[in-house]
Amino acid sequence: YPDVWNTPSEREAHLFETEESCCEAWDCYPEPPRWYPHFNSYDEATETMECIYDSSYPDVWDTPSLREAHLFETEENCCDTWNCHTETVAPSDEGRWLSNEEGTDCVFMTLPPGMLDADWVFETRDGCCAVSTCPDIVTTTSTEATTTQVSSTTTTQVSSTTTTKATTTQESPPRWYPHFDSYDETTETMECIYDDLYPDVWNTPSEREAHLFETEESCCEAWDCYPEPPRWYPHFNS
Repeated sequence: YPDVWNTPSEREAHLFETEESCCEAWDCYPEPPRWYPHFNSYDEATETMECIYDSSYPDVWDTPSLREAHLFETEENCCDTWNCHTETVAPSDEGRWLSNEEGTDCVFMTLPPGMLDADWVFETRDGCCAVSTCPDIVTTTSTEATTTQVSSTTTTQVSSTTTTKATTTQESPPRWYPHFDSYDETTETMECIYDDLYPDVWNTPSEREAHLFETEESCCEAWDCYPEPPRWYPHFNS
């Protein structure tokens, strides 16, 4: 080890009697698995998501400012914070909603029993449309009046015509948001990127302000895009 580490001011921080005490100070071990929210499982229809357990969470979540809100020792604690699915509804029949082949709408089909629990079929049209492209159905009613003259008696007939218009549901608008996969442990920074591929849960009232931004500057102010400026520091190898 460098000689400077064996001086009174540096010895306690750098030299240890056991491997355990050294690793406690200098993080020898890989990130432990934790329970954390799985944003890609967010269901707009129920406004819930799943919590999963592994060590594949973004590195930035294991920093002091984000750890408490995103990483948990138990599934229960994670679900208390992130609103997991808590109720399981048993299938009532053999019909399910699923996206059509063109991906333009959801359709109702009778399926074999073995397919009723597939993750791409839904018990309601709203549940299917929450994760698929569906047209919004807007119904307008117009009334037409016609007058018929019969032997000096006027009779008015009223007919009602109903017109159904379909408009395609708009996708989430593009925004600036933090790109967790770009997090750099060395500089403790990440990039902000601009598109509409962010998790749907970020576009909900409780998460929007913290994750979606109108400008790159406001995103970077919240999520530390820029590395720390260079500084003078001791070069141990010298």
